[in-house]
Amino acid sequence: MAKNWYDKHDIEERFGWTFRQFKTRLSYLDLVISSHYQGGNGKAYKVDENGFTILDRQYRLEKEGQGVKEAARIIISEFENKEEESNKEEVKVSEGSEKDVIEQLEKRLEEKDERIEELLGDKKRLQEKNDVLEQRLLTGKTEKEDKNSYKGKSLWQVVKEWLQAPAS
Repeated sequence: MAKNWYDKHDIEERFGWTFRQFKTRLSYLDLVISSHYQGGNGKAYKVDENGFTILDRQYRLEKEGQGVKEAARIIISEFENKEEESNKEEVKVSEGSEKDVIEQLEKRLEEKDERIEELLGDKKRLQEKNDVLEQRLLTGKTEKEDKNSYKGKSLWQVVKEWLQAPAS
């Protein structure tokens, strides 16, 4: 999303400051506004919406009777107080987040244990199947041989049973 930028003409129109007055205020507010303006070295000065809001606060404090430097000090202290409050909130959030992280880790451990049990069951089943197949290989028996009802009978007995069997 593109930022809205305000140039020296917008500043002069809104606040009535000359370009030099605007630059003076930028220098006093540098700690809080530096990331919200561009300019210098042959480039036109301009501020983004947050910078414009900071300048508006400067303007209102001056209208209330504060000097330029004093108004800038007030704004800087307001920003420092906001940062301290936000740091305190981050600590509270991180404490709450710590509980959430612990709960998530416990849940993941439970899921891991369940998965381990499932894999151990699969391993046991596969081992049993492997043992059966090994036994068949060693004895040479196959399932077809085990189920062959004609085994050990003469050719005439097999043909007789085959002829008597119902057609399928």
